[in-house]
Amino acid sequence: MSIPRAILWTAFLDALTFGMVLPVLPSAVARHVDDPEAVAPVFGAFLAAGAVAGFIAAPVLGDFSDHFGRRAVLRTSIACAAIDLLLMACAPTLTLVFAGHVLAGLTGATLAVAHAAIADVSDAASRPGYFSRLAAAVAAGIVVGPGPGGALARLDPSMPFLAAVGISLVNLSLAFRAMPETLPPGARRPLDPARWHPLASLRPLWRPTPRARPLRVVLLVCLAGRASSSTWALLTERRFGWNAAEIGISFATMGLATVLAQGVISPALERRLGLEHTVGLALLWSAATAAGIAFAPAGWVLHVLAAASGLASIAGPLLSARMSRAVPPSEQGELQGSLAAIAALSAIVGPLVYTPTLTAVGSNPERLLATGTPFVAAAALSLLARCILGRPGRDPPFEPAPRRAAVDSGRPDSPVGAGGEAERPPAPPR
Repeated sequence: MSIPRAILWTAFLDALTFGMVLPVLPSAVARHVDDPEAVAPVFGAFLAAGAVAGFIAAPVLGDFSDHFGRRAVLRTSIACAAIDLLLMACAPTLTLVFAGHVLAGLTGATLAVAHAAIADVSDAASRPGYFSRLAAAVAAGIVVGPGPGGALARLDPSMPFLAAVGISLVNLSLAFRAMPETLPPGARRPLDPARWHPLASLRPLWRPTPRARPLRVVLLVCLAGRASSSTWALLTERRFGWNAAEIGISFATMGLATVLAQGVISPALERRLGLEHTVGLALLWSAATAAGIAFAPAGWVLHVLAAASGLASIAGPLLSARMSRAVPPSEQGELQGSLAAIAALSAIVGPLVYTPTLTAVGSNPERLLATGTPFVAAAALSLLARCILGRPGRDPPFEPAPRRAAVDSGRPDSPVGAGGEAERPPAPPR
């Protein structure tokens, strides 16, 4: 098996395990909580705990990857993800469930290492194609996983987690047997604790530069997207009584729609309307579908809106591409580190903000406003992002940002810096 193919399989299997547990992820917490009304806020804290751990550890893992090599970090990440899944399946206490999720967050670098490994073995001409294939592999795993996960949950709620553990072990075997080290010893660098500050990548958000405005739009887009990843399973179960299989089908529908939107619809719209007009349209569509989900009166309507929401997913990648074209190669690492830090920040804030709103539902799931509050907020954030984006015009030509002292976030030719992970499809963090 060639190195790029091994990397693609590793990313697919990692996303597949993640997708399998999506429909039943709240059950890992719910079985340890006696009060049903407390499940939502505890689940939000559970998601945020893993995200905080990942936000803190990301720059450290990046530095470790550049010093010890890709395989060591990759193997550790996959092994700890398997431990997390096993604890979610059968840990006797909630404390152990949280501990496993924090461990997975502290070591969660599979996708970041996959991008770095491809950068190690590809040239400038082949690298974009490999990155596209890597994104497709991740999306495929997210699409395929929820269906089998939901079906297994009908046999036993712990089955999706145990099946995901098995797939993680297969992935770990692949990492040992089929993937050689891609970073030669001569290209490695010493450990540098000065790179380990997790807030460094967020500095461009509040700097008075042209890059700050699109970065703020990306932050709002990420926060809006967390409404689905944080509350979808809880909302559908409480409002319509969906079981794990139905929730899995809805996640698969969203995943397929996202793949179609990003792979087919987005390029067509960009060619016809231009990048900025397409982003503006996607933000308005995001607001409309989120508002529709908030007040959906029937389950079939929710399925339709879930599929329609796939078009909203094109805003983030298009903004990232626009900013990437507007900075010189020497600043790509800093930009990607900032985008990854923004995604991690949204993964922390989103669950803590959205899940407590579901507590107001109590024993009256027919109160649409209560169950739909997270998506009302998501619609408002999308509209705010559209306002900040401003009036779209013609895409300006390549204009490098003014030279300044850059925050060194890793290898300049890598899609992730020492402190970042490339962006995933909307879903809850491990």
